[in-house]
Amino acid sequence: MKRSLKETIHLMRVHALPLFWVGLGMACVGLILHVICICSAAAADAINHYIGGVVRMILCYVTVWLPNSVAECFVLLLPVILIFLIVIGVRAADSDRRSWRFLSGLLGFIMILYACFVPCFAAPYTGTDLDEKFGLAQRDVTAQELYETIQWTIEQTNEYAKQVDYLYGGFSVMHDTYDSMSAKIMDAYDVLHEKYPFFFQFHSRVKPIIFSEALSYTHLTGVYTFFTGEANINTAFPDYTIPFTAAHELAHQRGAARENEANFMAFMALICSDDPYLQYSAYLNMTEYLANALYEADSELLTQAYANLSMEVQMEMTAYQAFFEKYADSTASKVAQSVNDTYLKASGQKAGTKSYGLVVDLAVAYYYDCVAGA
Repeated sequence: MKRSLKETIHLMRVHALPLFWVGLGMACVGLILHVICICSAAAADAINHYIGGVVRMILCYVTVWLPNSVAECFVLLLPVILIFLIVIGVRAADSDRRSWRFLSGLLGFIMILYACFVPCFAAPYTGTDLDEKFGLAQRDVTAQELYETIQWTIEQTNEYAKQVDYLYGGFSVMHDTYDSMSAKIMDAYDVLHEKYPFFFQFHSRVKPIIFSEALSYTHLTGVYTFFTGEANINTAFPDYTIPFTAAHELAHQRGAARENEANFMAFMALICSDDPYLQYSAYLNMTEYLANALYEADSELLTQAYANLSMEVQMEMTAYQAFFEKYADSTASKVAQSVNDTYLKASGQKAGTKSYGLVVDLAVAYYYDCVAGA
């Protein structure tokens, strides 16, 4: 039976759950904030810091005390949740009252998620670029600049490698537990915040993903789920990648939405640490990003740079290549990369998944402005 708009509105007013009206109010506020963010980068920065920071902290503290990842549990239970919603929806269709209550509850929940997303992620996506916040002068990077920057990161990697333990003929070993590693990264972010107080700092921890081995086939080393406030890490990857991944996801938790900027914040935080392994992780991971860029710009310069790597670091990188081989061409990775690429482009990162590698522009700017020019 067809109903007029007036009758539809009346049914909604009579039968809608309170959650719908709460969600509607929050979504309206969120929409206004979203428009403001798009119109003003300065306003987006303020919303990201003062509203988004508080929301991200609250969402984090709701779940941080739980030992396992709530987001992972949600993904595992998603088929059951969908079946449950379908069953409830079918049963509700027999009654106007039940159908409107079901629909209003679902819409209310979606609108609340949107209202939380705006200050947590939409604001940082439209805010001031990270190079400005760090006072760096980004430039069009040349092959020679990449070469000089990677020479510096290789030198630092070699230096910290002297304080790192290695398995025979392979990977380095991180002796910290994930909780103690998280605590050290939090201390490093405290130091970074003292130097650059543009981000909202609070203490949290990373959550190890139980099914990390399966996740490895998607090539995802970690994921920040804003709706649960959790920084989740893939523990199946080699130790030297884990502190950098953890710091990257924690950078998202602190309002760095763009992937290249989260990478750079991770690097900046880890080099503020007094822990040799965290420093090692920072410089080696940045070396790999720089190497990828330099290979495309001038492969001969990369060969010259790599000749300076210590034997231990070379063996670490060789071991990683052997480790990654079985995951390299998985169907899951192609699907995951496509989904992630689409999401990143929809969020305003035109380079999509390639945006992770754009961290080299920030690294080069930092090297010339703060290291070579110091």
